[in-house]
Amino acid sequence: MYLFKNLTIFLKYLLKSKWVFKLPKKNKFVLVDGIHNPFLKYIKKKDFTILHRRGEEINFAIFLKCLIQLKFTTLDYFSEFIKQVSPKLILTSFDYHTIFYKLSKKTGIKTLALQKGQRGKKESIFKNRNFFEIGSFENNFTKPVLSKQKNEVVFISNFSDAHKEKSENENIIAIQLYELAKKTN
Repeated sequence: MYLFKNLTIFLKYLLKSKWVFKLPKKNKFVLVDGIHNPFLKYIKKKDFTILHRRGEEINFAIFLKCLIQLKFTTLDYFSEFIKQVSPKLILTSFDYHTIFYKLSKKTGIKTLALQKGQRGKKESIFKNRNFFEIGSFENNFTKPVLSKQKNEVVFISNFSDAHKEKSENENIIAIQLYELAKKTN
């Protein structure tokens, strides 16, 4: 059953994908899954080579190389594609795609994933991995429109009923903001 399901998916990709016959060019970055690219705000488009993971495109030369080497997995295809591009960094904004986390070990190239959605510890795919929390990448670089601002303070807590977690300093911040609001009307 498992083999039949995989074969069906494989044939679907073979028939519906756009075939690219030119080898991917060497580039600074490989972006795994080009559907959403928040990196474009900071990195020039010409510095990216997109590795399509949803079957939109298949590189014929890479595919053929994998077939000759009897490598039939998605990880094998991704690795060969990345080796051809020889990037400094592999990027994605779809952190739930687990194959992405195997690419650094397989290729020897560092990876950077941006978390697309919210997760608690129960849903985490980052067990026993080194990672750094920076908040929302996209929101961290969004400038507020100050002309539309009112005289108010907004505090957004990370607390949720589902996870019963909050920052250790959250109570202190909330009290200080309350005192500031009282003082300045």
